[in-house]
Amino acid sequence: MKTTRMTLVQVIFDFTAGDTDSNDLDADTWMLDIAQTTMTTTTAPESLMALSEFQKVLTEESKRKNLIERNWEQGNWKCRGFSLDRERQDSMMLVGEGKDDENENDQGNDDDNINDGGSNGDDDVVKISQIAFDETVTTSSTTADSLLGFGASTEMIAVGRTDGTVYVVTLGEEYLTKFRARLLLQGGTSGNGYASNANDDNTMWKEEEEVTDGQEDEFFVPRFEMEMVNEEEIGDSIVQSKDLSNVSSLNPSLSPFVIECQFQAHGRDEPISSLLFHDETLYTASSKTSGGGSSSIGQIKSWKMDHVDGKAVVMPSYNLDGAHMDKIVALKTLSHKNNIMDASDHNLLLSASRDGSFAMWDMNNGDLVYRCQILMNEDGNDVHVSINCADVDTSSGSGDHFIYFGLSDGYVVGYSVSELLDSASEGNTCNMPKCRFLAHDPLNQSKESNSSGNGVMGVTAISFGGPGNSSQTTLSSMLVTGGADGRIKQWEMLQYTNNSCDSSSTSTSTTSASKDSNGSSWKLVHWPRMPTQKLKGRAHLFQGHHDGPITTVKCDMENNTSKIISAGTDGSIRVWNPKSGTELYRMDGFDDLTSICLDKEILVTNGMKEYVCIHDFDVDEDLDKRYDLDW
Repeated sequence: MKTTRMTLVQVIFDFTAGDTDSNDLDADTWMLDIAQTTMTTTTAPESLMALSEFQKVLTEESKRKNLIERNWEQGNWKCRGFSLDRERQDSMMLVGEGKDDENENDQGNDDDNINDGGSNGDDDVVKISQIAFDETVTTSSTTADSLLGFGASTEMIAVGRTDGTVYVVTLGEEYLTKFRARLLLQGGTSGNGYASNANDDNTMWKEEEEVTDGQEDEFFVPRFEMEMVNEEEIGDSIVQSKDLSNVSSLNPSLSPFVIECQFQAHGRDEPISSLLFHDETLYTASSKTSGGGSSSIGQIKSWKMDHVDGKAVVMPSYNLDGAHMDKIVALKTLSHKNNIMDASDHNLLLSASRDGSFAMWDMNNGDLVYRCQILMNEDGNDVHVSINCADVDTSSGSGDHFIYFGLSDGYVVGYSVSELLDSASEGNTCNMPKCRFLAHDPLNQSKESNSSGNGVMGVTAISFGGPGNSSQTTLSSMLVTGGADGRIKQWEMLQYTNNSCDSSSTSTSTTSASKDSNGSSWKLVHWPRMPTQKLKGRAHLFQGHHDGPITTVKCDMENNTSKIISAGTDGSIRVWNPKSGTELYRMDGFDDLTSICLDKEILVTNGMKEYVCIHDFDVDEDLDKRYDLDW
């Protein structure tokens, strides 16, 4: 009988794109279905060949995954990245006209004087403030995504800068891609106040009183827009660097980094303080009040990516206003439905502010779903506290999502999303938290935090750390916190589903009871509860700590929290063993390190002025570990 021959790729594609829900299949069942599909569509020799090739692919991917894990443990990686021109749009001249080549290339002398609120020319320097992967890609665990290879799904990253601009960049392979700012003439105005081109929306209008008599027909006010382009595209006739910065030309076979789209999200004096990339939708927030008197602080903007004539464009979607009065410190997504773990199915946006308020928004239309103010009771009085950080646990076996906030008073508070939504119509007073415990003593600050006087106190970083040691009566997940004291701590959050839990409490811990969907009592408590207690198979307090406040922590959930990564104001990134609490290795030399992204084999960081650095752990093992080199 004659049959149609199908390639391995076609078999896999048809299987994953068909009606079968591959998410509900384990590896063995999936392999069996692949085999059955191949056998019914090919001859016997061809089916055996296809299965053999497929097994080779799985074997190679398994070897690669193991290699990457060893590289993470041993600190073996290579770097590549890209830079965005650090000149401010309102201070730069046309590229190639009037630029001092010596000042252009001698960045090291200028960098020593750079600070966020500096003077003497420092205001003209633009730095990377936030970076974000598309969370629907990095958190996806579908079979179809796994076929792309271990860690091969991450292709784009969103970058926010201190001048309010946002860029979406496709990651490349070359060592360094430099993007230069090019000013484009977008039109202008004549003395009569009318636009000199047809695009009125992109024109800066001139006030009539500024135009003197007799100049109405001659006066022209040009309007420029800044566009980032690859340095190679500008051409030798415009900019000729004296150094070997254009390393990519040495190996033209490597793909460059590519800017897919770029736009001005906030004012030029409004740094991007929070950035979320979710399924081709961007959410941005700024940390500064506009110099024009209008304030966008506490405002969240939504932007939708689309493609027009084959080019990526970004269009404003909606603004989220009225919930916060201070800096947005966290943007996260979650779901109001039970058992929704895949980020692509999330439909609620969580925002948290320094003013102690948090809110949940409908991601479809931007409607405010819930908002409340966290108040802590001290000596019978309600006291306002600041939220420094937040994260969401979407892995609960009970189906409920939990929100954890790190507060300026050193406490961590946790809320059940379903309970918050059930009480959404009751006003702005927050429910009793499901848990509250002292994680980092606000009086125990790092030397840098004390000397800088920046006011950062308590819990400064928090991250969901993957599943814990669940049992038949207890559901468990891990939580990692970092504090202004420079320490990293790991906690186990225990959700008791019956009355067997220990109801005792300490002076630094409170729990509250509620009812689950079955009507039985349950509590959410933390462990360890006292300094003498320990975690099972994990470390609580990590050995050694940063010399400054912790700015961010990330946990590897894909491999059962095999590593924890922290960054601090001391300019270092540290990789920890969660079982022993020991530091595996560190990366030093960063500045203003506020944002890191983690996806299997790559770690992306800011903290290098205008550079975004990709630390790639998908590399061959070090030569000096495979050979006895006597140098």
